[in-house]
Amino acid sequence: MPGKRLTFTDNDGSWRVCTPNWEEGVRRGMTEAEFADFVWAKQKAFYRLPDDAVFHLVDTDIKKLKADCCGCNIFMHGYGEKTLSSQGAFEMGSDGYPVVNLSKARGIWMDRIRHTRNEELEMESGSKFRLPSEVEATLSVEKRTKLQELRDIPQTFDLTTGTVDELAKLWPAGLRASTDVWSKNRHFQEHLSRE
Repeated sequence: MPGKRLTFTDNDGSWRVCTPNWEEGVRRGMTEAEFADFVWAKQKAFYRLPDDAVFHLVDTDIKKLKADCCGCNIFMHGYGEKTLSSQGAFEMGSDGYPVVNLSKARGIWMDRIRHTRNEELEMESGSKFRLPSEVEATLSVEKRTKLQELRDIPQTFDLTTGTVDELAKLWPAGLRASTDVWSKNRHFQEHLSRE
């Protein structure tokens, strides 16, 4: 039984995984199926899932599974103010294993790019907000050009790729590497260094 995980989709459509304490099932005198159902009932209550929600019992190392299936886990959660609670790009395939929704991953990646771009805009302009046009007109041509290039990134930077690994390698030229929590992720650093 060690190594088996329950996988399911929550009400937001996010892929979830639960690692039961199988020894507890043995202590209770339950079979694997009985204990899996017991744990599933608790998960359904915790996530407020409908009665007809289903789970898969997968036999694998979940960290290896995520790495093999999804390239890297930087797309596991959304990005922004609610980073850890935001829906990520992982979804559950029909076999219970995770797959990455590439469209959602592109949105998450652009949010990360946008976050870094916003920090750089603030550093360049000295303001968290866009400067009034009369103030911006007093800046040098080079500074105004740099600010406009930064503002244009979300509209002009192309994230069209066929795979998550290709997506994770894309980063706008001239935009510094992110200093946020994601840049400390080993996979994120490895992908950026492959350029």
